[in-house]
Amino acid sequence: MKIVYTDHARERIKERLIRLADIRAVLMRPDRSERVYEDKVMSRKNIRGRVIEVVFIQKKSITVIITAYYL
Repeated sequence: MKIVYTDHARERIKERLIRLADIRAVLMRPDRSERVYEDKVMSRKNIRGRVIEVVFIQKKSITVIITAYYL
């Protein structure tokens, strides 16, 4: 799976101190996943006692990360 980050996602990930490995973990084995708007998907996972949500678009074999945040 190829993962591409939007500029917005890069800024938010850096600002929120989210590890890229954690984002990959959310994508690979989410606790919950649902379509939230047209082609966007929200997946979440509890990692080390914190819930991370990742919003992304799946385009064939490319995953475009839109944003990520802790709940």
